[in-house]
Amino acid sequence: MGRQTRGLGPARAAMVFAALFSLLPVSLTSANASVAAAAAPASPTGLTVNAGVRSVSMKWTASTDTSVTGMRILWGTSATALTNQFTVGGRTTESFVHTGSPVRVINKSLTSNVAALTTDVAHGLIVGDFVFISGVDVTFDGTYVVKSKTLTTFTYDRVATNVTATALTTTGSAQKSQSLGIGQTYYYQIAYIYTDNTQACAASCLSAFSATVSALTQFNASTTFSSTGAVQSYVVPAGIYSLQVDAFGANGGTTTFAAGLGGRVEAVVPVTPGEVLFMYVGAANSSSTGGWNGGASGTAPGLGGGGASDIRRGISITNAALINNSVTLTTSAPHGLTVGTAIAVAGVGTAFDGVYTIATVASTTLTYAKTNSNIASAVVTGSLIQTNPASSWARRILVAGGGGGAGSHAAGGDGGGLTASAGGVYGGNAGGVAGTQSTGNALGAGAGGTTNAGGGGGGYWGGGGGTTYAGGGGGSSFTATGIYGTVHTRGSTSASGAGSIRITLPQTTTMPIPTQLAATGWSRTSELTWATPGVNDVTGYRVKWGTDPSNIVYQFDVA
Repeated sequence: MGRQTRGLGPARAAMVFAALFSLLPVSLTSANASVAAAAAPASPTGLTVNAGVRSVSMKWTASTDTSVTGMRILWGTSATALTNQFTVGGRTTESFVHTGSPVRVINKSLTSNVAALTTDVAHGLIVGDFVFISGVDVTFDGTYVVKSKTLTTFTYDRVATNVTATALTTTGSAQKSQSLGIGQTYYYQIAYIYTDNTQACAASCLSAFSATVSALTQFNASTTFSSTGAVQSYVVPAGIYSLQVDAFGANGGTTTFAAGLGGRVEAVVPVTPGEVLFMYVGAANSSSTGGWNGGASGTAPGLGGGGASDIRRGISITNAALINNSVTLTTSAPHGLTVGTAIAVAGVGTAFDGVYTIATVASTTLTYAKTNSNIASAVVTGSLIQTNPASSWARRILVAGGGGGAGSHAAGGDGGGLTASAGGVYGGNAGGVAGTQSTGNALGAGAGGTTNAGGGGGGYWGGGGGTTYAGGGGGSSFTATGIYGTVHTRGSTSASGAGSIRITLPQTTTMPIPTQLAATGWSRTSELTWATPGVNDVTGYRVKWGTDPSNIVYQFDVA
């Protein structure tokens, strides 16, 4: 090209160069133009909301567009006036729990078991408020009580390893816990936040918003499963397509050093009416023997790890018959079970449900003994599962990890979170490794402690056992694909230290009126009785009384 233009005047050379340049392939000359004209991400899809009493759990389909950096969420109490907004960071984030007025967390630190967070705008919290933190990391996330505050900072107690002050970029939010109104419909739209440096919006561009969805907060009622050392079952009621679940793993054992605390998982689990869920609730530990459901034994004076608490889906049953005191069940797919296996059957009917030992098997049928009148073969619903926790790890859909047992010279590691705590992190010799989503001792089970050491806690992956006086590691928590509104809290045990699983369903938008009030008069006293409303969040009763039915002027409260 230089030889073709040599000796030409500047104007003539420019014309020749322009002509040659115009002959280049379009794909080469339009590269920069194609970047500038890149399409914005399509509006988000799959937005689903599920209301609790004072909170709303949200989920959506995460974007595959690498320019996306987070979500902008509009909300309000009128479909035509979504006047509030907040941001959720992270392209792959696909759910959020809305409990108040979220603000972004921009800095975190933890010193001497006191966590401190800084927010980008005034947070509106006061001392004593319960604050819900999400998206920061497993050390800081969860629900805590505000200890002190300024306009844009607040602190709370959190027993954990010190964390140097660290700035956050897009993730992390704080909001007052469980502070939405009851009996109120909340409306939402969402858009992707993306980066396009060719536009004025740069790193804060917005896609189109999704369609509006809504959720009605309601009073609810709960069923709680406590640790019994055996599998328990729950049949989803008619008309119910999602459950709110609050699960706690169990504590490890305590020596002169602290036990590892069990983890907590709060989540919304999509279900189908009539399906059976099996509950494996972990046992706490006060001996060298590991807690039921994956807790491993320690070596005295080291104590055992706590068991995990988990929910499993069993093997579906399609047909049942009871002839001559023998039950025959047909399963929807090959069950893979063997003669002599102990199974729990639920959701089929009173004559069939219970715990039994398999007598005979074929690919999709099995039999067991049951003394009862004959029942002809019929199509049924229901499920079965092996009673031994270790026999069906793969069927777990939600796990709250158990804490590691303390050794003679070290604390146990806390269970819970996608990564639990190793033994000894909170004092004493370094101990058993923490369970994660892919490592630890083994799926489901902790490892035993050796030489005066604590055992690992059960979990999605169980914690490692302590060695030489050390504590056992905690077991990790887990939720399966499709479960949303998930909140993992590491080291957040139930009051008793044992595991528990609470299933909650919506009931009514207003608090029911107490019924069946009755009074029995005695010589100088009256005895009152009434029926409880059957919903959560009742904290007491106000009793009015007097000597004239048209003028009941006195009152007192019963807690």
